[in-house]
Amino acid sequence: MKKILLLVVSAFLCAPFLQAQMVADFEDGTNGPLTLHVMGSGAWDDDTQHPVAETFMVVDNPDISGINTSAKVMKFVRRGTVNGGMPWGGFWANIVPNIDVTTNKYVHVKVWKPRISPLKFKLEGGPSGTLETGSMYPQTVEGMWEDIVFDFTTMDGAYPVVAFMPDFEDPLTLGPDTSIYFDEILVSNDSTPIILSNVIADFEDGTNGPFTFHVMGCGAWDDDTQHPVNETFMVVDNPDISGINTSAKVMKFVRRGTVNGGMPWGGFWANVLPNVDVTTNKYVHVKVWKTRISPLKFKLEGGPSGTLETASMNTQSGINMWEDIVFDFTTMDGAYPVVAFMPDFEDPLTLADDIDIYFDDMMVSDDPTPISLGVNEVFSTNFTLYPNPCTNSFELNNTDFQALIIYDITGQQVLSAKNLNTGNVSVEVSALSQGLYIISLVDRNNKRTSRKLIKN
Repeated sequence: MKKILLLVVSAFLCAPFLQAQMVADFEDGTNGPLTLHVMGSGAWDDDTQHPVAETFMVVDNPDISGINTSAKVMKFVRRGTVNGGMPWGGFWANIVPNIDVTTNKYVHVKVWKPRISPLKFKLEGGPSGTLETGSMYPQTVEGMWEDIVFDFTTMDGAYPVVAFMPDFEDPLTLGPDTSIYFDEILVSNDSTPIILSNVIADFEDGTNGPFTFHVMGCGAWDDDTQHPVNETFMVVDNPDISGINTSAKVMKFVRRGTVNGGMPWGGFWANVLPNVDVTTNKYVHVKVWKTRISPLKFKLEGGPSGTLETASMNTQSGINMWEDIVFDFTTMDGAYPVVAFMPDFEDPLTLADDIDIYFDDMMVSDDPTPISLGVNEVFSTNFTLYPNPCTNSFELNNTDFQALIIYDITGQQVLSAKNLNTGNVSVEVSALSQGLYIISLVDRNNKRTSRKLIKN
């Protein structure tokens, strides 16, 4: 018997799904759940004289780089002393759903500022009263995105009123007005700021970055006197902005098959400056998008520990989707001026025709765990999901689930349900905006899987 299930927005997850709460990311061009009120900006604090939109406005990201490659951000016109600016420059806001620090105790905000000054965040109206606190770590840079973290470990419960002051200088020395940008207000159980100091290449500037590429395993295309490297490797628009990779630019690799002389070791070797340093960060991560499943290898050479070519720690698990592939260099130390990446190393090679492979966000890390949306791709139940794309609803057939959660492409939970019935279920999603989503499912054995869903 078919059961009709209407999903509702839920602010709480069962234990296996505990994750960060994305408060606002501004990608839809609105203030999201925040009802903003201006603070510390003289006459602009009074919205009968100056609408809030004169001080806070969602705009295109002025600096798509580093830790923030999203399209939209919030712009704050910070009033200086010449316009009555006071130390506590920022906003207070009513927020629904409330900010919940029951489990996630740290507020993160990505901030772009033209000057260094203190920052503060405030929660009020909840069970633990009110707390206004300075950032855990001082701002360190100007003119680039930085993750600022605030500690609310002494607080508990949900808070309907928040305040953020990205420029709290007392006394205020700023004379003329200036523009400050912020984005992705997130509540997390991790106090560590997001950094990209270990990124080797992300291709967002449209170039090869630190790499001088040389083609491998592609027949005549290995010889750049016959075929320039850019016939095989080229920076292109991301063909699948979804899942773990929503960046704008990626590297495309035209993998030659056997009909064009392809060999098993399809990929590149490159001189890299600055060198890849595995003194502290021992794991190389690469986001990869492939049309077929095959082994992947990475190589470091020319450094103090010699040369190591190694297969990925985790096997590729899907096709036509972004996946984080990790390589273990814990036996190595120091910096390496030559690297090689082979995203398709099948021996013997069975691929006949050329195919396109994409990769992005190559980095070194001290974490061997693949980047994911928080869902495990191991599952015990066969099922079908249709139609996909869908308009108002989709069907889950042959199900035996205890919970279902839907995330948007930023990893933010948008819908959830628990205690699902077995058999066939119809899921209503007419309230969701058009776009790509990830469905996370957990079965009766606590095994989980994820599926892409396109909502028309």
